[in-house]
Amino acid sequence: MARSCRAIFNEVQSKRRFACGGLYKFEEDEYRLSLMELELERIAAWKNNEEPASPLRHCTREDAYLWIRELPHGIAEQLGHVLPALDGLKWDGVPKVEIDRLKNKYSCLMDPFIDDCDAVMISLKSGIKAVYKGLRQRKSAVMDLTSCTSRLIDLILSDVRSALAESAKRKLIAADKGANP
Repeated sequence: MARSCRAIFNEVQSKRRFACGGLYKFEEDEYRLSLMELELERIAAWKNNEEPASPLRHCTREDAYLWIRELPHGIAEQLGHVLPALDGLKWDGVPKVEIDRLKNKYSCLMDPFIDDCDAVMISLKSGIKAVYKGLRQRKSAVMDLTSCTSRLIDLILSDVRSALAESAKRKLIAADKGANP
């Protein structure tokens, strides 16, 4: 039986604990999602005869489809890292109150994204023709899911960087007060 995106998301969340800062994980997720978007664009260009298949990581029709079919699982896995990575920010000096605020803000967004991943998984079972047609028109559920997830990770990364900057600012102020009583 095929695993659902929700099962993958929950598994990653339960297994992932950060023993050091969480910022790198968000940057890694951002990078991986950008590669997913780029690969979808390359496949679309290939299907539109705009580019040869050679720049693809998946050069054959079967390989490209298999990669696309597993893409929602990959996105669910990336999203599964988000909340544990927020916990890892404590190692970067972010106060627990700020971590809890970020977790509350983003935990409610995870369920709809995971539901979308599962919905796209179901739609991908209808066959490759519908998927490639959407890719040719650059209006594919897979492309939408990938770009929306990428925007979510960008938003989270922006909030994380702000929290880290604020934490560093507080440390500098505290250090300055300690040096100049």
